[in-house]
Amino acid sequence: MVIMNSFINDMSEKIFLEASKLARISKKSTISRREIEYAVKLVLPGKLAKHALGCGTKRQRSLQVFRFIMLSFMYMVVVIILESN
Repeated sequence: MVIMNSFINDMSEKIFLEASKLARISKKSTISRREIEYAVKLVLPGKLAKHALGCGTKRQRSLQVFRFIMLSFMYMVVVIILESN
């Protein structure tokens, strides 16, 4: 497990370092999704990069759906509280 943790930390560091270089080249002060995607393509080889980007996109969509559901739920709770007063 220690080896896997070291591998993940090393790859994350390489990806974020490359993303920060790309942001600096494009004269941006923040790292966007675009820089992360390009960094993944540069750091990871062929099919592994495609798979990683596909998983990341799928995860992002599910997170957006989760956020929408949570916001809807919070809105319903607020409406119920306001109606009860």
